[in-house]
Order: sequence, then structure tokens, then C-alpha cells
Amino acid sequence: MKNLLPWTRLKWNWKVYGVLMGLYALGFATGFPFVLSFEEYESPYVFLDEILQGFLLGAVVLSMGMALSKRTGLGTTVLDSWISGKRKKISLTLVLSLSVMGVIASSFLLLALRFVASLFIAAMGGDLSPAVHASADLMSNYPEVWKWFLVAFHAGVTEEIIFRFGLMNLLVWIFYRLGSENRGLSPKSVFWISNLIAGFIFGLFHLIGVVPVPDDLLSKAVVVLQNTWVGLLFGWFYWKFGLESAMLTHFLLDVFLYVWMIPILMTANVVLILAWFVMTVIVLIVAINKYSAISTKQAV
Repeated sequence: MKNLLPWTRLKWNWKVYGVLMGLYALGFATGFPFVLSFEEYESPYVFLDEILQGFLLGAVVLSMGMALSKRTGLGTTVLDSWISGKRKKISLTLVLSLSVMGVIASSFLLLALRFVASLFIAAMGGDLSPAVHASADLMSNYPEVWKWFLVAFHAGVTEEIIFRFGLMNLLVWIFYRLGSENRGLSPKSVFWISNLIAGFIFGLFHLIGVVPVPDDLLSKAVVVLQNTWVGLLFGWFYWKFGLESAMLTHFLLDVFLYVWMIPILMTANVVLILAWFVMTVIVLIVAINKYSAISTKQAV
């Protein structure tokens, strides 16, 4: 870990906190059009109560994250450099190319995981009807594209602040303290243990999300496993490049899955699906080439 400072030496950057709180508020608000597609509130008071709870949670988590980031070194790289005026050498092209590569690879992995799980259930003589009915209900009431864009922004901002800036930061600090006392954990071990736990909790969180999960054990296990994996991906970006890169990757993954992939596959149009696949491969090749060029340049 980069820093482990005593509480008395912490310098609170109100500008960073203010920007993050404003971003959290915007992200929180953009999720409601999507939520209202699935839920109905009994009264305006219930709706306002949920808003209040969300803002209080954001304020507490951001406060904790701001304090802990000074010890763990896990923070907001781009925002810090922008506000301080001290530019850090971070290639946005490198981050974007890695993000695109991770998003596309993870999306196909998630699709394959669900397919393999379905084959496993069928081979074991299990009942696929809950998953089929849940998927059919979602497809028949699939929210508009603009709502998916908004909820992708919502998830990318609020969930990364809560699970990476807050929870993962806390876990890293706890395990670093334990490892320092016992001299048994390296910084990388601390990161991966913290990332795995935060990712698993992130996966469990999606069992109670707005989109209903089929009421069978294997389907729930697949949801947890899928979201644990992408949680690990977001955590890695957070560790390597800062919170902004985790937000970007989260946003791009949701857009790729729910705006670009699923609606195309839902058409069952072979020509359209083939065109989508070719375009996706082209984007992936461009990202790989950009990453290779930057890596080669940095190695020279």
C-alpha cells in the first residue's frame, strides 16, 4: 500500500469530496427511470424515503473512502490530478483500450457461463422453467435503450463508489493492518483478498436488484458468480488506474450488454447478429492494437 498515515495527518480535500458527491447524486437520480419500469411506489413518501436513504449512504461511504484512500493509495487518480493541477502520467488511451478489451471478453464469458449453466441444469434433470420464465418476462418488458444508458451511468457511478471506493478500500486497509502486524500478507495478497471479498458481496447484492432473479439455487449461483467476476474486473481497474477507470469500465460493460448485445440477440435476425459480431470483433482488434502500440512504446 502506498500510504498508512495516522488520523491526525489526514488532509481532507473538500473539492474532491464535493465533485464525488455531486457525481453520486447525479448517478443516483439517473437510475429512477429504469427502476420505475419495474417497481411501483405505494406513496410519494416511500419514494422520498428511498432517496434520503440513498443520499445518506453515499455521504457516509464517500466520507469513509476519502479517509481511507489516504492510507491505501486507492483513490481518484484523474480527479486528484485535475483538482491539484499536478498531472499524472496516465494514458487515457491505454485505460480505454484495456477497458474495451475487458468489457468485450467479460461479456462473452458471462454469456458462455449462463449457457453452460443451462446445459448443466438440463443434464442433471433440473427444471429450467424458472429461468426461462424470468428471461421471457424481462424480454417482453425490456426497458427502452435510453433507460439502459441512464441506469448504466447510475450503476457505474454509485456502485463503484459504494463497493470499490468504500467497501474495497475498507477491506484493503483492514487486511493491510493485519498483514503488517503478522508480516504474513504482501500488498498484492491484500489487494486480491480484498477484491475477491468485495466482488463476492457485489455479486450477492445483485440478487436483490431491480431485475428479478429466477427463484432456483443454480440461477442465483450463476448471478453471484457472474457479478463476482465483473466485480473483480472493476476492482483491478480501481487498483491500477483509480476509481474513474472502474466507473468507466462498469458503464461500458452495462452499455455493451444491455444496449448493444442483448437487443441484437433478441431480434434473432442472423444477418443483424452477424453484422453485430463483426463490428464487435473490429472494435476488439482496434483496442488490442492500441494497447500493443502503447505497451511497446512504454517498453522502449
